[in-house]
Amino acid sequence: MTPKTRRYLMAGGAIAALAAIGVWMTRPAVVETELAVVTRGPLRVTLDEDGQTEVLHHVVVSAPVTGRLLETALRSGDSVSRGDVLLTMVAAPLDPRTRQQAEAALGAAQAAVSQAEAGADVARMALDDAGRALGRAQELHRTGAVSDRDLESAQQLRGTRQRELDAAREQVVAARAQRSSARAALSGASAASVPAGSRVVVRAPRAGRILRVYEEHERSVAAGTPLIEVGDPRDLEVVADVLSSDARLVAVGAPMLVRVSDTATALAARVTRVEPAAFTKLSPLGVQEQRVNVHGAFDAPPVGLGDAYQVRVAIVLWAGGGVLRVPASAL
Repeated sequence: MTPKTRRYLMAGGAIAALAAIGVWMTRPAVVETELAVVTRGPLRVTLDEDGQTEVLHHVVVSAPVTGRLLETALRSGDSVSRGDVLLTMVAAPLDPRTRQQAEAALGAAQAAVSQAEAGADVARMALDDAGRALGRAQELHRTGAVSDRDLESAQQLRGTRQRELDAAREQVVAARAQRSSARAALSGASAASVPAGSRVVVRAPRAGRILRVYEEHERSVAAGTPLIEVGDPRDLEVVADVLSSDARLVAVGAPMLVRVSDTATALAARVTRVEPAAFTKLSPLGVQEQRVNVHGAFDAPPVGLGDAYQVRVAIVLWAGGGVLRVPASAL
């Protein structure tokens, strides 16, 4: 091979290599695809939300009097029967200031009732005057002595006086309710006047297990302070909050699938109640949403679940068999 021929061959090889590189760089990008088989079989449309379990029937036992709570040996999980001793308290002497405040509140409430009733009487008399003025205006309007505008003014005045009377009556109802509340508070203060140093025994109002012990150690507590919660952890329901726009799709009796985790076996449940009122909840993205609580009952007592356990709930909105199933991403 002559040197000239060799140079031609090397130049041709270089040109071919550059052409190959150019073709490789300008070729269309490879599009990755996923293949799926279109089949027929059962299909369920579910509404998936987070939820939690709740004990259906539970009682929060509160302190009946103000005093010192003695330490209890009961702990969460202990079983109790109806009438068993839960706690013992030593009653504190009744504070005279508390009774004086209750009596003063009752006096103020009584004065508010009298004031509201007097306001209602004044509004009633004003309404009667407006009614008589409207009657005269109607008579004069029929004879042409009063214009349509004057008649309309008289009608509006009577409507205003009627609304003022309605508002005054509502104030009377509110004042009487406050008086009843103040009277009940005074009666409660008198009933709680247990002699100082007396021991007050707090007993279980029902059989079950101790769900929570709010106060375990000896300390002073006020009357009405929650002490112990008693219930049956086997008597569970599941509660999940859904968007209000989705709640209208949920029917009472619809199946529910409850899972503690994604790998756990689903527990069967049924929708028992959809609450009629929504509430505002902040989403993880910081958006205010209107949510509705959906309650469900387990078909069988769940094993390994307790009160306030977090679960994953799938509410079945629709189910069918022999359905043509195609991946949603392919549609």
